[in-house]
Amino acid sequence: MFIDVKTAYFLLGFLYVVMPVSVYFYLKSYRTNAVKLWCLGGMLNGIGLVMISFRPFMLTHFADFFTFTLVNTLIVSGYALRIQSLRIDMQRAAANYLVFGLILLFTIGYHLCVIFGDTLGTRAMFALTVISFLLLRLAWLGKLYEDYFGLKRMGYVATIYGLLGIAIAVKVIFLALGYESYDVLQRSTINTIMTVTGILAVIYSNLGYIALVLAKVEKDFQKSISANLEMADVLEKRNVVIKDLMRVQAFSTVGAYGSTVVHEVLQPLTALRFGLANLESYILKNGNDSDANERLSAVKKPAERAIGVIENLRNFMVERNVDVKPVSVHEALVNVLSLAKARVMAVGANVSIEHEVLDVYVLADQHQLERVFFNLINNALDAIERKADASAAKSIVIKLKYIQQKRFVLIKIVDSGEGLPEGMEHKIFEWLETKSGGMGLGLALSKMLVESWQGTIGAYTANAKMDGLSGAVFELKLKSAQQ
Repeated sequence: MFIDVKTAYFLLGFLYVVMPVSVYFYLKSYRTNAVKLWCLGGMLNGIGLVMISFRPFMLTHFADFFTFTLVNTLIVSGYALRIQSLRIDMQRAAANYLVFGLILLFTIGYHLCVIFGDTLGTRAMFALTVISFLLLRLAWLGKLYEDYFGLKRMGYVATIYGLLGIAIAVKVIFLALGYESYDVLQRSTINTIMTVTGILAVIYSNLGYIALVLAKVEKDFQKSISANLEMADVLEKRNVVIKDLMRVQAFSTVGAYGSTVVHEVLQPLTALRFGLANLESYILKNGNDSDANERLSAVKKPAERAIGVIENLRNFMVERNVDVKPVSVHEALVNVLSLAKARVMAVGANVSIEHEVLDVYVLADQHQLERVFFNLINNALDAIERKADASAAKSIVIKLKYIQQKRFVLIKIVDSGEGLPEGMEHKIFEWLETKSGGMGLGLALSKMLVESWQGTIGAYTANAKMDGLSGAVFELKLKSAQQ
């Protein structure tokens, strides 16, 4: 009815030695301190159990210390090291001196039972109680380990250790009640259950541990990938900030000398303008030579352009008081369109304003808001001029919408130009990011001004069905001043 317990203990000890060695070699790429302790603990258990199977032989050839004390110390040490292994992985490791101190205390306590105990019962009760406690502790830590790493593979490992601990605890209870023999090698139901459960424990615990370590490594690898991606994103953002700081530093340097440079350049250009005007009057008074007028015009146009660029740069550098207050968006647009009228007519564009209500008010500086509108409309006219299809409709539509629920005004400036190149939606607002013939200040300045009023500005290529045109869309969201 019962299996040969002595043979079972030998088999159990043999498995306890072979399985940890197999784990150690199988996990050669992941031999952390925790893995090494787990394997060492299993080997110590195995050596102790093999020695138990040879106890009848050892009793006649070795002292009690080697026959009893050392055997149980090896088993206790094995389970203690496996407990420490799990605690290391969970970053809850006990101090090494405490672990070895407890093992030493057990050794001393057990050997005192061997020396002063009258029967085998005292030492057996002491050893089995400690081993049962360690196994139940190991099972409890296995459950914590499962929760800590979010792994389910530890579940049956913890369960089998728990069953073994309970089986040994039942053995202790039966011993206390006098229903069981103190000899663990004697054939009995409880001894059979202990050995069978022990065999299952050694198999499942080591195979489960391999699966557990590999699953944990995979999870750590995924976390590492995620962390690397986050780090790459942080570095990218840092690089953008560094570039912006470099641009700001460059502009600060330019600003320190800008006023002097602008003044020195603008003086001769202004003199050139007056000289050209006088020369034009002289030609008109002396025969109005068409050839001379044509040559003069060829010189005058780039001179006027150069003067315009320098004056814009001077206006950009001029510091003025900002007066944020309710501003009529419609009024600001009308003022800007009157200033841009000549340019609009020269391009041949049609500009229209669409609004759901008669007028809306936003919180902004009126002068700065008109400057932003002027920059955006000029940008739209440039895009229309650059479009290859000269026969296409030339239109700019300005759409105003009051979003009452979120208390902001949505302003869209849509053109029929060439649209935005892919990936340029954010880049066009960077300092010195210029289109052909520009300085790269207009859109960057517009973004800076809009954000200073706690608004936002963005750009994207228009959708003909949704936006009515197929060029670019510049979208502003400004805080509403409506009550």
